[in-house]
Amino acid sequence: MRHSVPSGLENSLDNRMAPDVQAAFRVVAAHRRAVDRFWRYPPHTHPLFEFNLVLEGRQRFVVDGRPILQSEGDIVFVRPGVVHASEGSAAGGTLIYFALHFDVDDPAFRSALLGVEQIIWPANGDAATAETAPMRALRSALSDYMAAVVEEADSTAAPHDGGGPRIALLARAMRLFAAVGEWALSARPETAPVRREPEHVLALARTLEDELRRRAVSESSDPVRTCIAAIAGRLGYSPAYCTRVFRRVYGVSPRGYLTGLVVRQAKLWLTDPALSVEDISRRLGYRDPTHFSKQFKRWTGLSPLGYRRLVHRPG
Repeated sequence: MRHSVPSGLENSLDNRMAPDVQAAFRVVAAHRRAVDRFWRYPPHTHPLFEFNLVLEGRQRFVVDGRPILQSEGDIVFVRPGVVHASEGSAAGGTLIYFALHFDVDDPAFRSALLGVEQIIWPANGDAATAETAPMRALRSALSDYMAAVVEEADSTAAPHDGGGPRIALLARAMRLFAAVGEWALSARPETAPVRREPEHVLALARTLEDELRRRAVSESSDPVRTCIAAIAGRLGYSPAYCTRVFRRVYGVSPRGYLTGLVVRQAKLWLTDPALSVEDISRRLGYRDPTHFSKQFKRWTGLSPLGYRRLVHRPG
């Protein structure tokens, strides 16, 4: 006599299934940096969310044209595509800060983050701006992740230990992911609920995002226009509609998103002294390194070599 394997449903009185969960949370170029009184960072944009936390000193920060005096413990939150810059130490001495850039591909999560309108979260607010539990949890997760970043950086010069620091970094990134989600839901104004887009809109936006990531390193002279037109034609939509959908879901235009991906990749490669500017420009699809250098300076305000010197400056 054959016996079937129980499915758990035969005698169930109630069964409530949760939807499958699949989301990518990317943390990019997180760094703790100490700088002198001459340090500045020019106006720039990128397709990432950013937290900037002052650890020591005071920083003159500018977000979307708004000047901010950032004291020790204050967190500045920057949304994708927003112009921001650091005018350096406000106290004239050493400034130490921690910057974390991140991205998440789940549209509902992104919508919650894009709904957060407040820019600066002070460490010592008055009774009306007292920290919520989600904000305290976010501060704790940021602190833990920063400690793991330092451990991972130190481990590169240490003997192999089985990947302990790397695993700790991944574990703390997962905790950070959870903390950011709880904070985003609590920080949105009550008048800005999470927008729930129709499934066909989300599917189109995801398709476009996947294509842009694949084309971030491309030899095409205009990979965005080609990509959007090709996808639009294949799916029966106009390029203008695809652009509107992408901006609605991801908070930035496809061109701005791709530019940010290219700039981010260029910055990552520029931190590797073994790669020349010519190598990097070739990897990014530029046949003329001079053209790449001009584009990079237009995007960031710095030449590739200037950015490399900034990153590797002692202190």
